[in-house]
Order: sequence, then C-alpha cells, then structure tokens
Amino acid sequence: MEGVEAAHALTLLARLAYHEQDLPVMLVTSLRQLNAADRAADPALRAEAYANFATIARLAGHHRIAARYGRLADQAMAAVDRPAEALHRARLARGIELLHAGRFEDARRSFAAGRTRTIDPRVAENCAGMLAETAMWQGDFATAVAIYAETEELAVARVGGDDIGRHWCLTGRAEALLRLDGVPVERIRELLAAARASHERRRTHEKELGLRDSPARRTIQELRLLAIAARLDPERARAALPEALALAERLPAVQPGMLECWTGLAELLHHPADTGLVRRLLRHLSRYATRNPGAAARIGWARALALSAAGRPRQARRAAEQAMAAAVRLSVPYDRGRAEALTRL
Repeated sequence: MEGVEAAHALTLLARLAYHEQDLPVMLVTSLRQLNAADRAADPALRAEAYANFATIARLAGHHRIAARYGRLADQAMAAVDRPAEALHRARLARGIELLHAGRFEDARRSFAAGRTRTIDPRVAENCAGMLAETAMWQGDFATAVAIYAETEELAVARVGGDDIGRHWCLTGRAEALLRLDGVPVERIRELLAAARASHERRRTHEKELGLRDSPARRTIQELRLLAIAARLDPERARAALPEALALAERLPAVQPGMLECWTGLAELLHHPADTGLVRRLLRHLSRYATRNPGAAARIGWARALALSAAGRPRQARRAAEQAMAAAVRLSVPYDRGRAEALTRL
C-alpha cells in the first residue's frame, strides 16, 4: 500500500481506537501512521500524524513526548500551503492535546480553526464539541451550555435528524448548568431525562442507524448520568457513590468527558465519609490528574474535598493550596475561588 493510502487507512483506525478508548491500539496505530505519513511526503498528512501521536502520548501520560510531537505538528501545519481535510483533522487532534496539557486558549483557537474551515460534518461537530469541553475546563459554564446546544444540532443533523445524536451534548449541558447559579432544578432534570432517553435509544438502535459505541464509552456515559442524578438529589448520594465507583472500575485509561463527573462525585462526600470509598475515589482522581495536567486545579480541589470528608484537614488544606496555585497558573478563576474557599475551612 502506498504511503498516502496507508496514512489515510491508519487515520481511520486511529480514530476508531480513540472512540473505543483502546490506548494500546491507539499507540500502535499512531506509530504506523507516522511511518506512512513520512513515506507519503505530504505535509498535511504528516501534521495529522504528529498531532495524533502527541495527543495519544499525552493521554498515555508521556508528557515530554507529547510536547515534542506537538511542536512537530505545529511546524508541519505551518508548512501546509493548500486546503486539506488532513490539516483540519490535525487541528482537532492538536486541540485535544493542548486542552489536556492546560493550554486552553491555544486549544480553543485550534478547535475554532478546524470547525470553521472543514467541510467534513463529523470534524466540524467534533471541533464544536471540544470547544464546549474547553469552556468547561476554563470554568466558563455559560459558554459551554451555549456551544453544547449548537453542537447538539450538528450531531442531530449528521444522523438524519434522530435524537440519538443528542446524548453527549445533553449530558454536557446538564453538567454545566449544575455549576451555574439560579438554574431551576427542573430544567436540569429535563436535560438529564432527555440524555438518558437518547443514550438508551443509542444502545438499542445503534446498528440500525449505523452507529457504534464501545463498552468503555457506554460506561463513561452511564457514570456521568449517575453522577448528575446524585448531585440533583442529595438523598441518593450515599447510595450512588459506591455504585459509581463500581462502574469506574470498568473505565479505560482514556476518559473523555469525565472531568465534571469526577469532581461531582467528590462533592457528594460528607464528613464522616467511608474511608474505603474515599481511598478509592482519591485513587481515581490522582490517576486522572496524572494523565491530564490541565485538570490539576479542579481535580485538586476535588481531592481536598475528599480528604476533608475523610477527616484529614491538614492534607485537605495542602491539596486546596496546591489547587489554588494550579488555578492561577492555568488562569481558571472559578477553580481558584473553589480552592481558596477550602483553604479557609
């Protein structure tokens, strides 16, 4: 197979592995894509291969390698002198790596460029969705709500007008609205019910509509829905947390969309909390933060909440101080405020 054809085929395989959250396959496929792109001598394909590998290295926790290939991707993208869909896919992948690294404004620009310039509806939808996700990480929840609503319509249009395309964005909107003051609880409940219905329809009709969700992706969605429901009904919190942590044992290393879920679960804890549950939750929080430096502030104050609920005030205060420093470094005022409040407890 020629370099160009191989690079295109491996791009599809890498994308499938990403959606299935299969990290080993992602790594192997991305390495092969790098080799094929080098043979093709096409700067757009090379940019895409570099950007994909940078993102996968970041998600695998290899941060120095991710930074190196991210720079190579930037250089390759700058060398592209003609419109190319591979370039827009590179912008999407590059934005994901930048988001997880905590370079939020750079990520936002990359997603925005990909969204406005691509002619591929799936790439446009993915870039729009990642713009909403970036706003969530930046603590700009009102913007996230608006962009999720726009992305939802793109998703519905792409699958022929079926509500099966709404599930991910409905969930994101509900998570964002939980962070905003003055939002009626019933509005969030309606979004949650619609997200559940869309998720269930996706499960029962995916073959009929030509869709395919991996078991890992279904677990992520189920966990997010469970966390939202528990946050809306504090009386369910005590029972929901063990159920959520049991589900979490089935999670893959790559966990898209899980930032608000993890912090939301930490907010369900109350002193005195079961030490075993706290220990399990702290383990998941630490693993997530290790792979996602951009989540350091929000996961940091979530760790502080968990430590406080376990009756460890000194460690909780230290975690809150570290989270506050991370929030300043990442320029996330929302997280700085949450962390600062915990330092005064």
